[in-house]
Amino acid sequence: MAAVSSLPPPARRRRRGGGRPPAVAPYLSRLMALTAATLLVIVSAGTPAVAAAAPTDAQFLAAFKPHYNSPKLMALDAELLVRVLSLSPRPFSLVITLLADGCVACDEAAKLLHASAKALAAGPPSARPSTPVVFGAVKVSSSDKAFLSTTGITHVPKVYHLSPSVKWPVVMAGGPNDLPAKSELTDAGVRGWLNSVLGSRLAVRRSNYAVPFVPVIKAFSPLLGAAGIAGAAAVGWTGAWRSPWLYFAMLMGVYTFSLAGGHYAWIHNIPWAVVDGNGVTRYVADGNRAQYGAEGVATATGCVLMGGLWVVVHELPSWLGQGAGSLSRAASWAAALAIWFGWTALVGLYAGKMPGYLTYTSQ
Repeated sequence: MAAVSSLPPPARRRRRGGGRPPAVAPYLSRLMALTAATLLVIVSAGTPAVAAAAPTDAQFLAAFKPHYNSPKLMALDAELLVRVLSLSPRPFSLVITLLADGCVACDEAAKLLHASAKALAAGPPSARPSTPVVFGAVKVSSSDKAFLSTTGITHVPKVYHLSPSVKWPVVMAGGPNDLPAKSELTDAGVRGWLNSVLGSRLAVRRSNYAVPFVPVIKAFSPLLGAAGIAGAAAVGWTGAWRSPWLYFAMLMGVYTFSLAGGHYAWIHNIPWAVVDGNGVTRYVADGNRAQYGAEGVATATGCVLMGGLWVVVHELPSWLGQGAGSLSRAASWAAALAIWFGWTALVGLYAGKMPGYLTYTSQ
């Protein structure tokens, strides 16, 4: 048990009309300290934190340096683009594509620009432009009204080149440095455009052109002439000119050329083939009843070969002799099967290029 002397004395009641008041100084000091601490907490909570200092122009431009000639597209928005364009001249060029949420064509344009950026980064230094270039993707929306109004942009996708001297405000729509034609949004189109605006040397596959029929034939005319002379010499030397099969083969050659529409193609210079925007050569005219020169030759050759196989089926027994009955029958069945496969492939070609192509209509 604690000693009695150590316990605090009992509180004395204040007598009416007098008496000594209790000591209040210790309680006042504690109350003042508590009040001061409470005010300090309230003031601290209500005072906003000091914002970090905004980067200087030099620091802002330095943030683009890791993206010089980078194979990746730098993610930007309208606000960042306006700020970087406000700093001119810059030590780099900008090539940007404008994107929007839910725009499939925008994604395709970004893929094409990304492919060109990768090709430029992977290529030799001699193929790169003298001024560094930053490839970027700028996402815009209807809320960027001031930006869209100033630039004149009404639709996306769009691809632009902004040289170091271009300064905000700038009108982008219909300008001399944009990629205006929708047909140019191809791999070859983007590469060729970059070479023209940046001075780069990206390899460009030729695209969007037709391989002419007549010049191709003329280009091979020396080889065809040499083959004709060699064939005539061989025929004369061996005496094959006496065989009716020689003249039958010559006749079939002329027939094949005619069946392929060779005369029509020669007169009207029908393209031998067409190279699309991605540099892929198309030998079949998909989706229409027209034929390219190569398609006509292939079709006519297949038809003539199928006709020749019927002759083979008929003549095989006499060629192989009476003692090769089973072999003759097997060869005949093989020839007939080849005819069936050839016909199926021919019908499948036209059914694939244009459904309903072989269906008769009165129109």
